[in-house]
Amino acid sequence: YLFMPFYSLYYVITRIGDVWKLVLMNVGGAVLVFGAMFLSAAIEAVEEAGRGAAGNRRGAQLDDEEAGFFDEIFAAAAQDEDSRNNLKKVVLASHDHHDTYQRFPPHAEEQGGEPHISWQTSLLPFIGEQRLYNQINRVAEWDAPANGDANRTIVRLYLQPTISETTDARNLAVSHYALNQAFLAESGGIRIRDITDGSSNTVLCGEVGAGYKPWADPSNARDFAAGLLPGPETFGNPSGRGAFMAFADGAVRWISSETDSDVLQALSTTDGGEVVEF
Repeated sequence: YLFMPFYSLYYVITRIGDVWKLVLMNVGGAVLVFGAMFLSAAIEAVEEAGRGAAGNRRGAQLDDEEAGFFDEIFAAAAQDEDSRNNLKKVVLASHDHHDTYQRFPPHAEEQGGEPHISWQTSLLPFIGEQRLYNQINRVAEWDAPANGDANRTIVRLYLQPTISETTDARNLAVSHYALNQAFLAESGGIRIRDITDGSSNTVLCGEVGAGYKPWADPSNARDFAAGLLPGPETFGNPSGRGAFMAFADGAVRWISSETDSDVLQALSTTDGGEVVEF
């Protein structure tokens, strides 16, 4: 079948005049030339498609690697945002506590005017954990056997998504946030009017990246002026870049670990009279 057109052309040529033979031969030659060119272009297109498919496979591999890299970045950002949202809920609960008791937690509802419960225990009724709060014997010491079951209960709002450690060596549920120690007043609880530095210039609580204490521990507080690198006595999330901190006015801000120490000192006090610029 492939050669039938050429047989037909030969048949016609043998039966017509010399002039028309010449014309038809030229046309036939042109057909052959263009046919060869078309075939060559087709072969090249197939080869190019093969090279393109191989390149696409390599490109797909690179795209997958790049996608994995960006997925990690986006996941970390989402986890950071979750921690920020946790702090926002904590600081709003602190304001609800202030509306109820006219002071920030912890507040002294026990003997001697000193709080026997932690600031995060005080917040339980304001974060939807009333039942857990009711299980706690607030007259006994916080770590008394009577409070064992309650103290082993993990409170998700008190955890950072990037940190896997949720209990301590005693199997007590920990917190990944700590209170600014300036709020540990002897009378139990600071009032907004006591914050003469301004509530927007005073840190209330924030992220920690090491040395996690149980949320029920009244000593779960740190010195914000000590720096923002992860350590057992300092604020700072595990990244080492800084920390999300909740301020007494309800705002949550990222504070870099490179922030000047004088600024950290000013933000740590409630009535130090410092001028803050950051």
